Amino acid sequence: MSADWQADVAGEARHVLEASYGIRPRSVERLTRDSPNQIWRCTTADGTYTLKRLGRPGQDRWLAFQDAAIARAARYGVPAEPLIRAADGSPTAAADGALWQLRRYVPGRHFRDGDPADLRAAAETVAAVHAVPVDGLPEAGANPIQDMEFWLGADESAVDELGELVSAVASPALWDEVDDAWRTAYRRARATLDLPAYQSLPVTLTHGEIAGSNLVFDDEDRLISLLDWDGVDVRPRVYDLARAVLFLARTGRGSFRVHRDLAVDLVLRATAANPPGPDELRAIVPVLELYCVPTARYVRQMAKTGPATLTWYLRWTAEGARTVRDNVLPAVTRLAEHLERTGAVRADRS
Repeated sequence: MSADWQADVAGEARHVLEASYGIRPRSVERLTRDSPNQIWRCTTADGTYTLKRLGRPGQDRWLAFQDAAIARAARYGVPAEPLIRAADGSPTAAADGALWQLRRYVPGRHFRDGDPADLRAAAETVAAVHAVPVDGLPEAGANPIQDMEFWLGADESAVDELGELVSAVASPALWDEVDDAWRTAYRRARATLDLPAYQSLPVTLTHGEIAGSNLVFDDEDRLISLLDWDGVDVRPRVYDLARAVLFLARTGRGSFRVHRDLAVDLVLRATAANPPGPDELRAIVPVLELYCVPTARYVRQMAKTGPATLTWYLRWTAEGARTVRDNVLPAVTRLAEHLERTGAVRADRS
């Protein structure tokens, strides 16, 4: 897997492993990237593990849900690595003023943009996640990633507050640069989707962060691990489908352009057992538009954990807010035409 791992010299991860998990690592390497989470790869006598310091700490109820949901998904055939218990039996360790999680490290390569075989495997995995039964799972509580619920429940004053924050942590000039893109995307999305309509769409277990960097393939091109369950929740499955269209059918890393045929094939395969209805299809674009309007909460996290890439991130999301509708809508239209032509279109139901 392509990643920039460097020897860890701070010693924080080693301390947490020994104090919270009773593990003495032979070596500890840190993944050098700008992200709310911090990741270490830890080699021990018993194998290699991934230690994560959570950058978006969840409440206890949600952490219990996350643990149960990952374990349930793994039991139902989703390639997910369950959380390893700390010495006190908890799936999430509290140490050094932070929350930590440990999983088995899975070596391999990431998803290849534009590769039809990888796309098919990814679609099947998305379908497997959505097929996991949710009855009996703990109540999820407050998910650390609730961008859709926030923007669908907020009025435009929240965009003004976002502007004040961007001006403070970046610059007023940068806010002037991104203001119109974010505000226009917010208005367009809210004109076609509101919170009751979103919540009425088919609900399943969702991963929440479907992206090529979270998919691991082995040397035989089999998808062997779905990483990063920090956004797992029981929510409308269109959240996953929209993210998958953008991040798995795109023309290249960082791009908001998508391969239309690949996007259609992806959604058809991911929903083969339960094709999407008209309302679900219409929600794909506004979901992506609102994804491209960052919440103030996330901007604060980026300013704290990834200041070097904050300006890039703000401009990147503004580009998405300007272009994602024109880039994705043709694929959604083609998908709707295919479903109508084949007789697979149905009424939406939750």
